[in-house]
Amino acid sequence: MTRQEWAPSILIFLLDIFTWMAIYGMASYLRNDTAFSGSFQFAVVEIIQIAVIVQALFIIGGYSPRTETRGLAYTAEHILALLCALGISAFVIYVAATYDHTMKPSRFAIFSSFLVFIPASLFYRRWLRTHVTAATASRAFLVLGCGRMAADFYLTYRASPNNQGLEFMDPEGKHVGERIAGPGSPLIGAYPVSSFR
Repeated sequence: MTRQEWAPSILIFLLDIFTWMAIYGMASYLRNDTAFSGSFQFAVVEIIQIAVIVQALFIIGGYSPRTETRGLAYTAEHILALLCALGISAFVIYVAATYDHTMKPSRFAIFSSFLVFIPASLFYRRWLRTHVTAATASRAFLVLGCGRMAADFYLTYRASPNNQGLEFMDPEGKHVGERIAGPGSPLIGAYPVSSFR
């Protein structure tokens, strides 16, 4: 299951939910927030915040397995998205609080929770991306063919930021042991017919 492309996205989604619940719950507890009249209103506030956070991160590709989360561009987008989520969720919560006078969530708990959640969510995204990249780098693409198109594909792929290796197989067995595109390029192997049965 960990080799599936969608597994890191599901893990990050669940980490976002549980991390937010833990951070916001702890901030409300430390604040000794007795302004809520019951657990139902606390749950409503938390669900609103989680929904806004997940939507904001989904818009910037925070759950896409193809998003490079270790770069400066993503870091800036992540911070801006969560600051926008703070503003939107605070607006929705306090508009609702004006109509329900028993619902008075702590401003400090909301603000401090976002300040802690931003670096925490960036940390585990970067950590997971590093491990996923290392795992995929150990795997290789198998290319069946060794003609001019295969050599052009190798040169194009080598110029791209991909880290996975390429293995070239000759189905006819005429070019086994030769280099696909000159010195330094991968060797062409024999087509292992028995391994595909």
